[in-house]
Amino acid sequence: MLIDFHANPGSRSPEEFAAAVEAAGLDAVVVTLPNTTKKLEAYLDALEDAEILAFGGVELTLDRGALVFVPRVLDDAFLDARWSPKEARPWALDEALKLLAGFQGALLAGHPYVREGRSPLGDRIYTIKGLKGIETRIGRGLVTRDRLADTAADARGWVKLGSSGGEPDQLGVAMTVLLADVDEQDDLVDALAPDVCFPLELDDPAKPRDRSAPVIDRPPPRRDDERGRRDDRGGRGRGRRDDRGGRGGRGGRDRGRRDD
Repeated sequence: MLIDFHANPGSRSPEEFAAAVEAAGLDAVVVTLPNTTKKLEAYLDALEDAEILAFGGVELTLDRGALVFVPRVLDDAFLDARWSPKEARPWALDEALKLLAGFQGALLAGHPYVREGRSPLGDRIYTIKGLKGIETRIGRGLVTRDRLADTAADARGWVKLGSSGGEPDQLGVAMTVLLADVDEQDDLVDALAPDVCFPLELDDPAKPRDRSAPVIDRPPPRRDDERGRRDDRGGRGRGRRDDRGGRGGRGGRDRGRRDD
């Protein structure tokens, strides 16, 4: 099954969103509206009418990065909770975690090293307790940043996920291969495991992304005769002792030795 765990409808109507998900070739999505669940049920109904597996969640936009929460049960406590900060600002990480502590489910993180359009979580990802998975692929060919996310996931045993990253216009460019049959919210939460979920990133065959390792451009090493050696023009060397009694190099100075 191909699923997007971080699917934001954006300005699309429920019916338009369902059509976009179908066109993207996804079998299922977790609908994650930013900081709200007010219209969540309308989107879930439209997806089910289109015979697409629909699960509910919420995205909490942070001062740096974003969290995704997938509850075990879509009950009134979850749907009626206040998911937006009291002030017109993003969530602070500790505030968001305190709010989520009152619910059972799976805590996921947006791609922690993506900088485009927002400040990233970065290495703060290592400090988040109770995290179950992180996005490591969002379909934008960010090779170096993807590998940083892979390293974090491997170090902590987190599930690696592919998704649209909460970007409405990125549906279908990355997703998660889920090797499990799920129908309910709690089944989906239980299926989040490293040996069950695998990130998948798609390419336009006409414009494949460059996934090669980054090349570090270093200047070529200098030759010995370029490292300050005294030359025939009497230039000052970098401390090399010569026949005229110059200064010795690193650790190479002769102390007190006399010629016969």
